Amino acid sequence: MKWEDVYLSGVGAYVPTAVGVAERIAAGGLSEHAARGIDMPSVAVETELVPPEMASRAAVQALAHADRTSAGLGLIVYASAAEQLHITPAAYVQRVLGADHARAIEVRQASNGMMAGLVVAAEHLAARRSSAPVLIAAGDSFRAPLWDRWSSVPGMHLGDAGAAWLVSPDRGYFKVLATADHADSTLEEVTRNPEPSPSSGFDGLGGNRTLAQKIGLDVFVERLGAGTRSAVAAALECAELDLPRIDHVVVPNLGRRNLDTWILRPLDLALDRTTWSFGRRVGHTGPCDQALGLRHLLDSGALEPGHHVLVIGVGAGFAWTCAVLRVEAAPPAIRGRGGQG
Repeated sequence: MKWEDVYLSGVGAYVPTAVGVAERIAAGGLSEHAARGIDMPSVAVETELVPPEMASRAAVQALAHADRTSAGLGLIVYASAAEQLHITPAAYVQRVLGADHARAIEVRQASNGMMAGLVVAAEHLAARRSSAPVLIAAGDSFRAPLWDRWSSVPGMHLGDAGAAWLVSPDRGYFKVLATADHADSTLEEVTRNPEPSPSSGFDGLGGNRTLAQKIGLDVFVERLGAGTRSAVAAALECAELDLPRIDHVVVPNLGRRNLDTWILRPLDLALDRTTWSFGRRVGHTGPCDQALGLRHLLDSGALEPGHHVLVIGVGAGFAWTCAVLRVEAAPPAIRGRGGQG
């Protein structure tokens, strides 16, 4: 879908302190061989705040980054892949922001949730022709006993974070040129827990193994790559661009081998054009990866007016959403790891 008046006017992020993978290896909880293939030397781990608290801090930061207040919000969209501790996290963010005048909803599309939220925001602004911005907030914390952040999901380590975007119809640092989606629900079996119980936790490896046995590993891998190619090609076509004209590519933090298989090889994309050098240090943070990657580009000073940014999202189920952004003005860097909630 091509968009005319949709802008990212604020970016917020809460990233807790990183914990080194070497500590886990030394404790005997992870093999060196597995860690080498994943190539994530550290992950962000939160020991105090729960996901809605991290999301709220990021939301406060996004509003400040946009030089806006919560009084003007028209919609709050909350995304999470692993929320365990709060039944109504969108309402928590709404309360922290003092935004009862805005509708607050949740989007559940696993790790593609924040990207799906961006499409919801764009469609909302287009349908209502409203000048009221939309806040998208996300938070995840992959804690025991449901999750083992080092091994629950094959090929990656899981990190904790909160993230937020403010989407506006009138102005912003980034113009959203286009978005595109792709779905392949034949792969949803991956996220079924083969032997669920209150104490067993999530076994992503079991789901992968079951599906691979049914359709073949090669077919499984090919479908993952095909989904990426489809969503990226559609987004670029709507934006009237091609991949060589993209200056920066924000990728999900999937682990090195998964990144190669799901994204780099299918797109014939060089690793150094992506945000992997940042993402490998925080781990896969569910739907927060894309906002954190964009925040990294802001903090690094890499963005200049006129630059084009391709943002790639993928979530189990499987669903892909890609967005093409154009830098409208030199955005200020974001200071600190998150606003106060």
